[in-house]
Amino acid sequence: MPPDPLPALGPLFEEQRADMLKQLAPPILDCLPRVDDVNPKSPMFHGCVDWHSAVHAAYSLYAIHRHTGDRKYLEAVEAVLRPELVQQELAYMTNMQGTTGDSGVFGNTAEDFYGLSWFLALAKERELATGNKDFRPLGDAAAKRIRELVARLTPEEIELRTVTYDRAKYPFEYFTAHNYANLPWALVHLKLWGDWVRDESLSTFAKTFVASNLMKPEFDQSCPVSNDAARPEEFFAPCLMRLAAVARVLGSEQTEWLKARVPDSFYVEPINVTSDSSWHMTAQNWSRSFALWWIHQTTNQKTLRAMAIRLLGDQLLYRDRWDKQFDYMLSHWIAQFAVRMIDATYEPNAPLEGAQEMPLQIAAGDAWALGGQGLAPDANAYGALLNKTLASQQGGPVRYVNNAKSAAMGFDDNRATIQNLVEKRLPYLLELIAAYQRDTSEKVRNPRAITVHEGYEVGFAFLKPSTRPDNLQRYLVLQEIDAIRSTEGDWVVVRAYLQSIVSQLKAAAPKSPIVLGTYDNPYRACKLAEGAPECPRRSRTEPPRRLNREPGVEADAAMVDCG
Repeated sequence: MPPDPLPALGPLFEEQRADMLKQLAPPILDCLPRVDDVNPKSPMFHGCVDWHSAVHAAYSLYAIHRHTGDRKYLEAVEAVLRPELVQQELAYMTNMQGTTGDSGVFGNTAEDFYGLSWFLALAKERELATGNKDFRPLGDAAAKRIRELVARLTPEEIELRTVTYDRAKYPFEYFTAHNYANLPWALVHLKLWGDWVRDESLSTFAKTFVASNLMKPEFDQSCPVSNDAARPEEFFAPCLMRLAAVARVLGSEQTEWLKARVPDSFYVEPINVTSDSSWHMTAQNWSRSFALWWIHQTTNQKTLRAMAIRLLGDQLLYRDRWDKQFDYMLSHWIAQFAVRMIDATYEPNAPLEGAQEMPLQIAAGDAWALGGQGLAPDANAYGALLNKTLASQQGGPVRYVNNAKSAAMGFDDNRATIQNLVEKRLPYLLELIAAYQRDTSEKVRNPRAITVHEGYEVGFAFLKPSTRPDNLQRYLVLQEIDAIRSTEGDWVVVRAYLQSIVSQLKAAAPKSPIVLGTYDNPYRACKLAEGAPECPRRSRTEPPRRLNREPGVEADAAMVDCG
């Protein structure tokens, strides 16, 4: 039976943020003061297993203090990051004795792009929280190191650190766009630091590099955002991070470029975080959430806002994958990714200049309305044709949001379509509707239409083109009877799920029409005529032909369309 609906975070998100930060704080408070094995000689960052995790733990405590006003978080981080240790930490950071173990930071494959970038975020956050600028020498050293490394990258390395992930060709796990070597992540933080310390040369370097290297048309082909809708292996979603870097570094001047690559129908499925999920994969719900939020800050797409909030809220439910009373290899770092997302939500969005308010058209369920498995709706599919009609009635464009369950739209579990819709996709749609109800004018507040297409995934055996017509008819009749028998008990479940879907949509959008539809006749779409060339085609106005009853079949013969 369908579960109780998840509460929509959207209408209350701003009021809930401080409480969420407090929920996330315990594992961060737990790990930062420790002296763990990897970096015990670091004067400041010796807890949370490794240097970079300790850095983003410190960043998080400053941010939590700043947004909650609770001094215990400030006191906890200040007890570890003492000003008299700055010069010692600078010496440790710049130690180039080796690339692994407790030998410093510069030259460490997990720190040069990833950890040092986090340090720039920390240094800024510390100044915001305390007003102290004594970390500037550390920040400047980190920024200089990152800039030097970026400037030396070859075109192949740029591609590899931005969009490429080929284990067979590049087995060295750090040297990928999916984790520590991610280039867009580093460029975001170079621009962040350059703007903060008013280093125009550094900011210009980041902007020029992003414009010249991250916006290449070939990257659109090799790394579309649909790649990041699938189940990940690591903690970054590189195709989204690439676009997030364009958004954060180049800003509103690239709004239309970004919207063309992240359409309103793009959807990211929350990962089902389980005990057998890899440590790194477990963080991707939250890394995708802040990447989506960064894009939203530039484009002002409410679809991305709703998606980011839902990824945040979904992952919060899996406390055993981030909280301190569970696995330390998870709790020492993952909560800090959620803090990064929530911290970003306190920043203002780019001004919304000349944007036209458009009402929503929502298509939920399977990919039927989308017209296939692609990211963009098929112009001749049901949903796109309905959009044209609605636009004609509206006298202007209608924003088409297709929340289909398909490979291109993201699908991470083995739930049936209708179950997946209730448990994963419907909460996102409720977030989106809530945002419209709160933030838009009366004329576009209510969706013009909400369509829900659901049905059974009943499999039919693959038929070779040489299948004889008489065998084909018998096959179809027998399989239809078997399908009816096997699904008789499922109608109760289907009705329960549909009731849950309709009741939640009606409560969210009481003034919007909701249309329920099944799948269309599969015989029209599949190529059965190729397997039975003797079977004459009929026009759509003809009644379907009755197949001959087969011996031993205990039912009326099926009514099917030959082709």
